[in-house]
Amino acid sequence: MVIHAPASPELTVLGWAATCCGLAALFLSGVPLPLVVLPLAAVTVALSTVALYRGGAGLVAHGLTGMVTALVSVAVTVALILTAPATTGVRRQPGEPGGAGGALPPTQKLAAPVPVVLGPASVAASRTAGPSTDSAGNTVRFSATNVLDGDPSTAWRVAGSGVDVVLAFEFAEPVHLSAVGIIPGYAKVDSGNGVDRFTQNRRVREARWTFTDGSALDTRFTDDREIQYVDVDVDTTVVQLAITGSSRRTDRNYTAISEVVFVGWPIR
Repeated sequence: MVIHAPASPELTVLGWAATCCGLAALFLSGVPLPLVVLPLAAVTVALSTVALYRGGAGLVAHGLTGMVTALVSVAVTVALILTAPATTGVRRQPGEPGGAGGALPPTQKLAAPVPVVLGPASVAASRTAGPSTDSAGNTVRFSATNVLDGDPSTAWRVAGSGVDVVLAFEFAEPVHLSAVGIIPGYAKVDSGNGVDRFTQNRRVREARWTFTDGSALDTRFTDDREIQYVDVDVDTTVVQLAITGSSRRTDRNYTAISEVVFVGWPIR
């Protein structure tokens, strides 16, 4: 018969360590935490092996307890890994389809509307020059609506420099403007005699745009018969265009604008 000597205090601590590590591994296997359970089970097996080898009733009990709990924890962890549902690797946030709560997807940021040319419902001028005749004797009128007809050969015109004269535009609904522009003169060449009305009349050099919220924008224009744009960023319903400067007087003392263009989108 083999009689084991009483275990030293150090071996007793080792035996308890085997038991505690095994129980901890068994508890954590149900969470599950495989990256913790498997190393802890390996430590438990090592401690239990030493305890069983060194003998002693107390050490054998601790060794058996540690060995059993370590093996059971490994088996539970492996079973949970093998039976876990496959995932796609896509992380979902709460509120997304398949996310917490099963709510509808959150509202996505919409792209800005595509700017288009906007047509005001009306235009009125504080002053307008009377009618004239072209080289063929046809009557030419200079109504304010000419600046919205898309035809550069028609124009609104006012006698003199035009300074402080205002063109007032009103939209049928609020709009967001991203750009405004004008042809700052009478962009017409008379087909009868070839006279360039652009150079014959005065051109707008400076103007002020005023919007519904009271904000204003001062702009300058070059001596060019093409549409000249300036960027804006404003919500408005009414736009006032006031002439603040024009070119020097020529043989015809009139200031003209062929086109006024508004770019943006309606505010729904």
